[in-house]
Amino acid sequence: ACRQRYQPDEAQLKKLGMAEAAKDAQFYRASGKVQVKNKLVTCDACAGSGYTGTIGVFEVIALDAPARMLISKNDLKGAYRHARRETRMPSLQEAALSRVRSGDTSIDEVVRVLAPKKPKTAERSAPAAETTS
Repeated sequence: ACRQRYQPDEAQLKKLGMAEAAKDAQFYRASGKVQVKNKLVTCDACAGSGYTGTIGVFEVIALDAPARMLISKNDLKGAYRHARRETRMPSLQEAALSRVRSGDTSIDEVVRVLAPKKPKTAERSAPAAETTS
């Protein structure tokens, strides 16, 4: 695909908890362009995205007896924490950042997908105009 190597800025790496891992990693971002006869055109292989295909990133929880007991008591957070602690299960963000380090996706895509959605604010109505008679 037509991705480009680049080095993300230190603030972005620190925000994602990747400052230490960045020393040995290669990072890519989508360029979406290829050179054809000295002219940049949109890449047909990736339709301008810089990547081809879709890669899923998952959080899979192995449930052992203690985790099942916590779930039966409606303690979903406790079961989740137990599973993460006991099996050293990577979080969704850690799994996604692993895909960034392997060059399968970009930091921008991980941030786009995993960042909390901003609530839509209702449009403010214009104040009523004062009329004098």
